[in-house]
Amino acid sequence: MEYLDHIGGPVDGLDIDAEGALALGGLSTSRLVRDFGSPLFVTLEDVLRSNVTRLRKSFEDHWPGGVDLFYAIKTNNSLAIRAILNTADVGGECFGETEYRCTLESGVPGARIIVNGSDKTAALLEKAVANGSVINIDSTQEVEILERIAR
Repeated sequence: MEYLDHIGGPVDGLDIDAEGALALGGLSTSRLVRDFGSPLFVTLEDVLRSNVTRLRKSFEDHWPGGVDLFYAIKTNNSLAIRAILNTADVGGECFGETEYRCTLESGVPGARIIVNGSDKTAALLEKAVANGSVINIDSTQEVEILERIAR
């Protein structure tokens, strides 16, 4: 796995066991499928934490002044994954009201949430302002709505 040397090691927990079969986190993938069925989605907490640590360090090594990481909940909306990321001080990036609500209700402080998207409703903007979230403005219409909210 020479190609992984530049990023500090395996990033996914995959390996080949003594019998030559695929293993995940030291467990036979055949056994996992037999025990839990297929399709099966598995996330290894230690791998997720390790990847966050390595990603943060990679940026910090080359970006003076500190780095903040933000996870787009659209990539995987599992609240278990979000809970792990909360303990790793990873903020949230959201597109739309549902993603915002999920991220906020999963325990991410409002000030650690970035709101993106070209179809932000006035209700979403009001919530984001009330919670101190960062809002990436996409239109002059959003500026007008935010002016009203700010008053």
